[in-house]
Amino acid sequence: MTTVRVTSWQEGFNKVAFNRLLRDTTGCGLSDAKHAVDRLLNGEPISIDVEHAIKFCKDAEALGASCSLDEQPPVTP
Repeated sequence: MTTVRVTSWQEGFNKVAFNRLLRDTTGCGLSDAKHAVDRLLNGEPISIDVEHAIKFCKDAEALGASCSLDEQPPVTP
């Protein structure tokens, strides 16, 4: 899993489609997705753990969200 940080949104942001993208990608419920979208609209960045981070970022950016990959250093035993 990779953490994606959604930092802001742009004019024309499709919040309904972004809500659906969150639910489809993370498996979260409608209430959790709506809460995340509301936080984003209020200027608070959100972090999401996803398997296909690059695809999620491309899809989110197509909907008007600005995001980046939160690179974590590998954990060594």
